Amino acid sequence: MKKILILFLYLFCCYADDDYECKNNDLNACYKVIKSSPSPIDFCQNVEEFNYKKTCAEYFYDITRVAHQYQAKELRDKLYMDFPKVCIDFIYAQRHLSNTIIEESLSMACEIDYIKACDLLVEQKMVDNVKYVEKSCNAGNYNACVELEYIKLKNNNLALAETECLQNNNCEKAFNEGTKNQEILLKLCENKNEKACLRYAELNASKNNGKYDEYSLKACEINVNVCMQKAKSLEQFLQFDFEGNIKTLKRYYEIACEKGLDIACEEFKRVEALNPDDYKFDGKVKTIRIKF
Repeated sequence: MKKILILFLYLFCCYADDDYECKNNDLNACYKVIKSSPSPIDFCQNVEEFNYKKTCAEYFYDITRVAHQYQAKELRDKLYMDFPKVCIDFIYAQRHLSNTIIEESLSMACEIDYIKACDLLVEQKMVDNVKYVEKSCNAGNYNACVELEYIKLKNNNLALAETECLQNNNCEKAFNEGTKNQEILLKLCENKNEKACLRYAELNASKNNGKYDEYSLKACEINVNVCMQKAKSLEQFLQFDFEGNIKTLKRYYEIACEKGLDIACEEFKRVEALNPDDYKFDGKVKTIRIKF
């Protein structure tokens, strides 16, 4: 008992010393306190003292790389106005992010004039927003200036194509021009264009309205290759939410099986037998490789 008390007092004194040094601008001491907490990401989510928040932002990648995407997103949203670099670290720390979520994260930082995020949007060709490309151009990015002129021309062509679609129901040109008009994408999806279904699903990926799964499944019903691709991707997430993902995973294989793909029938039987205990998240990222 005496040894336990001595150990407790030692740890308490170390924590107090580090906390004191942290508040005197020693970020290494701040990080020691954060790392010694039961859950560093929860500590960062709840702390308000500036030096701790700054440290959470500085070490965002290390703190969130094994965390659930939703936890990392919540911490990003708390910190990014003061420390916009976390929007980029969030992308590097998390695996399997949709293009929509990546674009959202970079746009958040670009919106508050973190130019590196604007440059990445241009570099990855993820944005048609003239304002963001213009910010990158004005900061001296030559490629952004070239892209800016292209976007202005493209936006004019897109506007004409969208008008033609909505007035005359001729929508393929609007799709090829990269439309994000959800009414147009829905029209095309209903006309059995699986790529339009997938694009509509991506636009709804971060909204938690159920449409991502609904329209991914519609694309799967049109093209069984989509079923297999989506199933392989989704299986990577069973460790985070087995009950929430297994039903959709089975449905992908079930649809492909019903459409005559024998290997999908075999995969459906395999996932039917999966044990949720094997997919409990233990803080480590498991990678499951499936060969077809």
